[in-house]
Amino acid sequence: MSSNDVILGVLKNLAEIEKNARDVYEELYGELEDEGLKGLIGELIKSEERHRRLVEEAMKLVEDTSQE
Repeated sequence: MSSNDVILGVLKNLAEIEKNARDVYEELYGELEDEGLKGLIGELIKSEERHRRLVEEAMKLVEDTSQE
């Protein structure tokens, strides 16, 4: 197993963790009535989305590097 395979595996696990966190945040957001808390959870959702995109970019870079 190459180091790229290990890195890709870690990034895939991280992507799954990020997705699970976002699912929890979205569920909380739907249940909250307090606008302050909703705003905070909304920011966490946006943050998780940014993290997910970064992880996907990193995965693509690793995959591209593996093919060279």
